[in-house]
Amino acid sequence: MDRGKEGERNAADLYEQAFRVYNLGWSERDTVCDFSDRSPERLALVREVVERNEGYYQLLDEAARTPHCAFPVDWANPHADTTSHYGKLREAASMLEVRADLLTVDGDYDGALAACATALRLAEHVKLEPSSRSQGVARAIQGITISALACTLAAGSPTPEACRRLFDQIATIDQIEPSVRALQGDLALDGMAIFALARAGDAKALSASLGFDEKAIAVYLTYGRPLLIADQITYLRHMEKLIAACAQPYAAAGDLPREAEAILEEAHSYASLITQKMADVFLAGQNVARRDGMTARLRATQIALALKAFHWHHGRYPDTLAELEGEGWSLPKDPFAVPEAAYGYSRDGDGFVVWSLGPDLDNDFGVSHQDRLRAASRTQEQLTVRRITDYDIVVRCPN
Repeated sequence: MDRGKEGERNAADLYEQAFRVYNLGWSERDTVCDFSDRSPERLALVREVVERNEGYYQLLDEAARTPHCAFPVDWANPHADTTSHYGKLREAASMLEVRADLLTVDGDYDGALAACATALRLAEHVKLEPSSRSQGVARAIQGITISALACTLAAGSPTPEACRRLFDQIATIDQIEPSVRALQGDLALDGMAIFALARAGDAKALSASLGFDEKAIAVYLTYGRPLLIADQITYLRHMEKLIAACAQPYAAAGDLPREAEAILEEAHSYASLITQKMADVFLAGQNVARRDGMTARLRATQIALALKAFHWHHGRYPDTLAELEGEGWSLPKDPFAVPEAAYGYSRDGDGFVVWSLGPDLDNDFGVSHQDRLRAASRTQEQLTVRRITDYDIVVRCPN
């Protein structure tokens, strides 16, 4: 990973400082993070915890605003610990959500948006790392932040200036290039290193890295050299196809994801032993639909921010998104629409609904999986079995 220019400030150092001053007891965490609880007792504890950790929040914000970030990880060493900071960064996102929740309760909606902005910058730092795991952690942080934003926007109206700042920040978020770089990192730093261990006959190290039985893998490495070569060829073909699929938006990737899966399915199990294991370990969660699903949620949240700003000025929501664009908002397109098209939008009582078609590329007119579950529960209807991905990706604001 790029360590930056000599003398350049490193956000990772500031994050480490923040981790050291973080002060939250295990017995407090469940209560503090129970956002359904609005009791005076819980809010008093949240307020005390947030005030106690003011230095922690200041360091997180300072770190998130620092462009260069490189944690001291030896990516070239297949045995190095590359993930120890992920849990702390995800915890930081949860604590920023707690701060945003308290600010929302206090009516400081601009402050809540600022806390969410810090969390989204933090996710961008995580995405710099050349690993599919890092992309999964970044998406988790983005998901936490979007949930916090939804609560803030449902509770009240931030100022148009705050909405514009966060709108513009989200517009800079690219999910595709980091995910491609992550797969390239998996290939170069994980995959090829694993095959180097196999070619060297290091059964012990290979067993530790992939969880193989050491005696069984020793036999394989001793007598299966031709199979090992075939295994590496399968891995390279699979990764080439996977990277090509990941370089495209889901709607444009066509058959590439399926072709990547087919390479694994068609390979003989003895000639893809290591590849099949690495597909489980290193590529878990690297899914184009899931990545673009988060992109769809981020962009829908952008539109929700623009709608809130419009409401601030006009006292109503627009009848169409074209009205927003007429006031200078350059609205994002739905990543699941083919050809490229606007998000769905409708007024909903005193509020609104914004939706993306989702991975099934079918318009359910703003019905999410949760909407369908709630409707079925109210009517005691037998719910037709459909996958979550068969519904729209929805941002709903009640007022």
